[in-house]
Amino acid sequence: MALSWVVWRDNKRVQQAAENSPAMKTGEKGDPVHFLQAALILNEIDVPHHGITQAGKGDNYLQETQSAVRAAERKFGLSIQDTGTAGKQVIGALDRECNKFYTAHAGNFG
Repeated sequence: MALSWVVWRDNKRVQQAAENSPAMKTGEKGDPVHFLQAALILNEIDVPHHGITQAGKGDNYLQETQSAVRAAERKFGLSIQDTGTAGKQVIGALDRECNKFYTAHAGNFG
């Protein structure tokens, strides 16, 4: 699937997740997780603490991100629910919604 949201369309790991090769899941970290968390937040799905661990490092796919992904599955009425992994359906739905928001606001977030 070709991603359209400028924030993550060029990120290889997000592209892989969009094809379930493999889906993003608990234990991952880094920019792709940060982009996923940003997409969830833009869609009014809270990610408390944004994956920050006790050591103070952020961008981790922890329980909070998994719960937020489950909320996205419900919000978008996806056929897969309660998996907590961000694959083709979740990434696709977030991509469409975030790109609509980004385009409607002329590339500005606020």
